[in-house]
Amino acid sequence: MTFLPDNLQEHLTENYGFTLVLKPSSQPPNKKVHRLAHSNLKHFLHIQLDGFTQANLAMPYTPEYVDKISDCLTIDGIVEARESNRSCFSGYPDKDPKHPTKQKQALCFTIEHQDAVEPFMELMFGLHVSSRK
Repeated sequence: MTFLPDNLQEHLTENYGFTLVLKPSSQPPNKKVHRLAHSNLKHFLHIQLDGFTQANLAMPYTPEYVDKISDCLTIDGIVEARESNRSCFSGYPDKDPKHPTKQKQALCFTIEHQDAVEPFMELMFGLHVSSRK
């Protein structure tokens, strides 16, 4: 299957029930960022597309996701996992709302093949494809 990162947001919406929450307009020309929400997940999922050759999925750096890093890296097409501070997580629900931070720690995965999306969603979030075409 050819990987078309620009269609990843639509793919996640159609197959997994994610909805687009916010699409920032102040991104560099070669990058697009999508902010997605899901009724079964308490966290947002961010997708950043770099040059339309790969997709970076970012989620909050929480123990439930960190524990799955090694397993996710065994999926063919998941090429990297890294820690990052992302301004796209500003305004995120904070444990201490009196001391909000401008950036939140994020866990980012680089995906290079669309075939990796389905096993990644299943492993990381327990989500299965809801509609097959």
